[in-house]
Amino acid sequence: MANRRQSIIRAGLETLYYSGMHHVARPFLSGVGAILTFHRVRPALADPFQPNRILEITPEFLDEVLTRLEQSGTEVISLDEVHRRLIEGRTTRRFVALTFDDGYRDNREYALPILARHNMPFTLFLPSDFAEGRGELWWVALERAIAENDRVEVVISDIPQTFDCATSEAKQVA
Repeated sequence: MANRRQSIIRAGLETLYYSGMHHVARPFLSGVGAILTFHRVRPALADPFQPNRILEITPEFLDEVLTRLEQSGTEVISLDEVHRRLIEGRTTRRFVALTFDDGYRDNREYALPILARHNMPFTLFLPSDFAEGRGELWWVALERAIAENDRVEVVISDIPQTFDCATSEAKQVA
């Protein structure tokens, strides 16, 4: 169901783009700005099993995005400035705000130097449990458990279940 919905949305967006209608639709659909949300910024990994890869970009990609924003004349502003402009109704110039979710260490290692080089404001959202030393990236722990084992056994709703993880395909299904 989700794949079908994504396919329909993609087909519609591609139709707008390849027909050139996106130029006509822009004043009606583009809004006054955008908030770009990122999660992980790190070099690409070669591992075939990366279920959270969709939440990652490479440092080179981030650098390219920021370069293109600069070249397009799009103003990159802080979230506080987004709020102020929307409240005041001062939205004559299109803008973008950059946010980074989850507080991954790679944001500091890879994203921060690129953002600093481009002199771009950004917002980093840190889960309070991590700052207090209680947080756990459960989805990373689950990914590692599947990646490192041929079989994973869990109890879900009081029902023991076993997942085959012997191949890359089986790991993806698990």
